[in-house]
Amino acid sequence: MLNKNEFAVLIAQRTGSSHKEAKAFLDAFCAELEDALAAGETVQLTGTGTFTVRETPAHTGFNPMTKQPIAVAAKKSPVFKAGKHLKEKVNGTKD
Repeated sequence: MLNKNEFAVLIAQRTGSSHKEAKAFLDAFCAELEDALAAGETVQLTGTGTFTVRETPAHTGFNPMTKQPIAVAAKKSPVFKAGKHLKEKVNGTKD
């Protein structure tokens, strides 16, 4: 598993930039992605995938221990759907 700092190092190596510049880029990318999703926008990175927000409506759930009904509030969750190129790369069918 890569953490954010290790990922920035890999970006710096691939682009020939400094670690500081790569970390600034990664921080800016993450901030813009968060802002766009919070505003309800979809972010599509062709070949890589699409980031969207999925809404779950309010509903009644049950406490598994007491079997009593409880109200579950509506919520929004970020969702990533992998694109074709990424799926092929992960499955080893593309170089």
